[in-house]
Amino acid sequence: MRSSRPSASADNHPVLVTAYRLLPATLTLFILCFFAAPLPLPYLQGVAPQIAVISIFYWGTYRESIFPYWFVFLYGLLHDSLLGIPIGTSSFIYLVTYVLVVLQRGFVAGGNFLRTWALFSVFILGVELAYWFIGTVCFGEHIKLANFVMQAVLTVCVYPCFHGLYGFIFYVITRNTPLIRHAK
Repeated sequence: MRSSRPSASADNHPVLVTAYRLLPATLTLFILCFFAAPLPLPYLQGVAPQIAVISIFYWGTYRESIFPYWFVFLYGLLHDSLLGIPIGTSSFIYLVTYVLVVLQRGFVAGGNFLRTWALFSVFILGVELAYWFIGTVCFGEHIKLANFVMQAVLTVCVYPCFHGLYGFIFYVITRNTPLIRHAK
């Protein structure tokens, strides 16, 4: 009779461990390409949810070991090139955000979902204010602050969906694989 539990050799399979370690990066890149264009919402031209920040916040909080700093940097460069933002802007903002999330991870991950969501709201507001400040002060562009605030509100509204999606995917990948469940 066959056991539903994978064998010890399956737990140590390098392909499985590699797939696990590439999951956040691959998922984040796919979502970036999907959400690169702003949503066609009335009165909110140029506004799209900051899915990148959701990914950075989630993986930095719950699985920092499989979401490396170099990927956050490259992700920022790709984001800038896709959206026509001056190169390096998003990389800088994302790396600062990631470092802050990792430093606060014990506090964030230890609480319930509402506390995590509230803390994410603070982080996204800081990210949007940083984008506004850099665009307005450093590059001398006249940008409405209201667009950035609306983008933050939109991102906060979609956060629970992505938090649930990432949690579900992580659960499915790791439920029967002890090595992956404890991989650092």
